[in-house]
Formats: sequence, structure tokens, C-alpha cells
Amino acid sequence: MRDLAAELLHNLDPERYPAMQRWVWDAKANTGVLREIWWGDDVDHIMIDVPDSYGAFVMLREELSQFLTENGVFRDILQYVDLLMAHIYAGYIGEQGGHFLRTDFATPEDPMLHTRRMLGLDGVGAKGRTKAGAIEGEARRLGDPGLLN
Repeated sequence: MRDLAAELLHNLDPERYPAMQRWVWDAKANTGVLREIWWGDDVDHIMIDVPDSYGAFVMLREELSQFLTENGVFRDILQYVDLLMAHIYAGYIGEQGGHFLRTDFATPEDPMLHTRRMLGLDGVGAKGRTKAGAIEGEARRLGDPGLLN
């Protein structure tokens, strides 16, 4: 329920509410984007003492905004912060569980696959048409909407 509420708040007013889902930071599980960018040699063996509070998420967004600005991003900063966080966490997913999701371990993985999935873009085709995924993993194009005369 927390993730749904955080998603709704963030999408209603992204300037006021940063992304506050558990994939961004979950203090109980000690995982999320914050852990992936935390500096330290022993980050895998410590509990990071940062609460998953509104202030912590605002500070994370500010830090990432400053990083992007210092590296030449000057427009649409909030959207780029979301994209950066999604890409960071997608990298974590790929490292931790990607090999369990693949049926053929010799198949190279698309580095943007998990990022597109987290952003809900994995069902969009090259021409921008939405596709509905079938159970067997095949993508099917949705029919054209009926036109009224």
C-alpha cells in the first residue's frame, strides 16, 4: 500500500513529492537506490542509518539533482532524477536476480531491459504502439480503436 500511495503522490505533484517507493529506499530491508549509490567499502555489510522519511527522500532527490546539474543536465531535472534512479535500481535487479530470470545463461542481456520495465515502457513497440504481453512471453499488438461515424 505504501508504494501505491507514494506513486500516486509523486505522479500528482512530483515537485512536492519525490519518489518515495521502497525500491528508492527501504530502511528495514536496507536496500534500494540509496544503498546502490552509498559510498563506502563495506556498504554490503552495514546497515545504513537513514530513515525512510519524507525528508530523506527530498534530500536524495536534491543530491541527485545537483549531480545531474554538475554533469550538464539543466532541463527537466525531476524527470531525469526519476530516470537515473530507475536505471540505478534496474542495474541492481540485473546483478542480483537477472540470471534467475533468464532461461538461457549464454544469452546477453539488454542493459536497459529492467529500466524499461520499471518505467512501464516494456510494452511499447518501436512505433509507439502499446503491446499486451501474452503469458508465453510473446507480445501482441492491441487492435485499433473503433471509430464512430
